[in-house]
Amino acid sequence: MKRTRHKPEQIIAKLREADALLGGGRREDGERMARKRRSHRQGTLFKRHGRGAWVAQWHDHAGKRMFRSTGTTDRAAAERILT
Repeated sequence: MKRTRHKPEQIIAKLREADALLGGGRREDGERMARKRRSHRQGTLFKRHGRGAWVAQWHDHAGKRMFRSTGTTDRAAAERILT
């Protein structure tokens, strides 16, 4: 099967079309929505293999990456444990 190359204009048009369908991270009044984020250098949460308890990851004072299971599957509770 032969693969077709798309022109940059076609790619940009498709991306704009998808952005319009998804709302583009904008509210109904057109203003951009702020992303909820933890402040800088507070760590992150993830699930190993997409299931089980949330795992907290952060860097200690020496710059070493640290991991600890939060022991909960509730993201809000894991957020409170991390911060």
